Amino acid sequence: MPLAILGTGTAVPDARLNQYESQKVAESLCCESEEQKTFVPAIYAGSGDQRNLAQVLWGTAGTLYRQGHLEQAREKAKEASDSFAEVGDLRGQSRVLNTLAAIEGDQGNLVGAESRFATAMENYRRLGDRVNQAEATGNLGLTLKRLGKLDEAALRFEQALALYRQLQNRSGEAAQLFFLAGIAFNQLNLEKAERYLAQSSSLATAIGDQTGIVDALALEGDVADARGDLAAVRGKREEALTRGRTLGDKNVVAESQLALADLEIEKGHPSPARAYAQDALDHFQAEHIPDGEAEAHAALARALLAQRSLAEARMAIELADRLAATSREPEVKITVALAKARLAEKAKPEDARRILADALQQAQAAGLGPLALEVRLAQGELEAAHGDRRRAAELLAGLEKDARGHGFVQIADRAARAAAGRGQAGG
Repeated sequence: MPLAILGTGTAVPDARLNQYESQKVAESLCCESEEQKTFVPAIYAGSGDQRNLAQVLWGTAGTLYRQGHLEQAREKAKEASDSFAEVGDLRGQSRVLNTLAAIEGDQGNLVGAESRFATAMENYRRLGDRVNQAEATGNLGLTLKRLGKLDEAALRFEQALALYRQLQNRSGEAAQLFFLAGIAFNQLNLEKAERYLAQSSSLATAIGDQTGIVDALALEGDVADARGDLAAVRGKREEALTRGRTLGDKNVVAESQLALADLEIEKGHPSPARAYAQDALDHFQAEHIPDGEAEAHAALARALLAQRSLAEARMAIELADRLAATSREPEVKITVALAKARLAEKAKPEDARRILADALQQAQAAGLGPLALEVRLAQGELEAAHGDRRRAAELLAGLEKDARGHGFVQIADRAARAAAGRGQAGG
């Protein structure tokens, strides 16, 4: 039997544990009192059984992580890493490093996460474990992307892609191609983004990877939006929405509704935008997804502003701003900042200038090229309407040139309209 149950109600592991058994022990420990939680690890520590101790500590860290107790999880993972190191188990230590990296990433320590993933990746390479090496390499790429190191991230995605191809793992291959498409999009290279997307979508479709298909649809919609093809944007958004409903994936449905709200705002249709944003907001609130709530509140504020419901718009943006303040994602902060600046620009243009200047700095630091273009457009429109028109003309001319040169036709056209004095297009 893997477990012996004592009269105290504490589960005590057998002398030899496999990974599944150690996880079950960890889960039982996480439901016990503080005194009981130390009992089983103490047995192994007292007997010098570092390997089983490491397994239980690692399992406990994973359980605490899933429960949202990040600092406790981090402490247990570090203890597990030390225990695996003591017995010379490089593979076990590398698995714990992946857990530590995930925890530290969620805590906002991306530099720490980068170091952990890089060490795990090298360890797996030394062990000849290409499966885990590919996973660690891809995770390192995602961490570098979050740090705004796009060229380094692309290199890691390329390396992971090569490994997945060697392993004939088409799901991993599709994922890395999608990540590379995202990098290309953020670097304003639409042609490269489209090439990677076509390959990723084709692979995902061939193997029936619904997550991969929906992810590709979302980014394909972003690319079509950049090119100014709003009919194609609607097609991609609505297909993603339909797939989400068919799969019963409420997160996909809400994300698609939020994207459709943005589209309706761009087209000058605030009523359907408001409905889409409210539906998305209801889901994110029910599921306690604060980043989604923040973006939905921001979309709702833009729709309300277009409807001239200023008091409701202010309330929505206050809620969005409060949520964005705690977000670790620059996309969320910038999206909310854009809506906040729109609301502030008439009454307090100086506040709007400050908000947009901060947002542009964040977008550039994070390597978010398309969002940087959006912020520059908002700055130009602000100056055209409430500031120095000569300065506005310079800003908008420079933006139009940059955007059109990269194929971002929609932004370029909006900049040209603003420079000609035809007002803002979209919220």
